[in-house]
Amino acid sequence: RDTCLATFLLSGISCPRAARPSIKGQPATPAEPFGDEALEFVKDQIMQREVEIEVESCDKAGNFIGYLFAEDKNMSVELVKEGLAKMHFTAERGKYFDHLSRAEADAKDAQKRMWKDFVETVVEKQNPQKSQTAISQILLQH
Repeated sequence: RDTCLATFLLSGISCPRAARPSIKGQPATPAEPFGDEALEFVKDQIMQREVEIEVESCDKAGNFIGYLFAEDKNMSVELVKEGLAKMHFTAERGKYFDHLSRAEADAKDAQKRMWKDFVETVVEKQNPQKSQTAISQILLQH
């Protein structure tokens, strides 16, 4: 029996890293905030279950990138929904963009985990026509 190791990265999200032990002289690295919790969440969802993967691409290092499903749940969407990951800008090109976008909006609204201190800032768009008129009026007054 041969052992084959394949690295699979969840597409469309940016997820904090879990702690990593010291390996082959490399120092151990501590977990990023919510990293260990995200790892446990995924383990709870997929271990000892049948899963399906949808491979989108491979990166330069040969890692597979795509979506992982367990019991018809997209793990990228589930992590975002739980506030354990956020949508990555590459998600806009993916087929699950709407699901990820909705999940992130819901997590922000509920202030789940990484969004607990999130305050949405509204940027008002200025009408360039009005700005030009205001500048013209100021110039005419002087």
